[in-house]
Amino acid sequence: MNLNVDAVRWREIEYFSPFATPLSAFMRVYEIRTDETPDYNPDDFSEAFWLTPRQALERIRHGDPAKGDLAELIRRCYPT
Repeated sequence: MNLNVDAVRWREIEYFSPFATPLSAFMRVYEIRTDETPDYNPDDFSEAFWLTPRQALERIRHGDPAKGDLAELIRRCYPT
């Protein structure tokens, strides 16, 4: 995504263990909030857009492809 993490504000949201959750691996989840669009390489992505956690869950629920743990991570990090 070409982000300089030393130049943006970020925070660790959570650390997950597969022994304490139904997630498949140890995971750390970080959040970056910015009004700037990342300078990503368009050759690496077929499309890009912003979604709220609720919108992402809705798209997954309606069949959009996603990594296996993504919906669970969203629910745990952004409870509604």
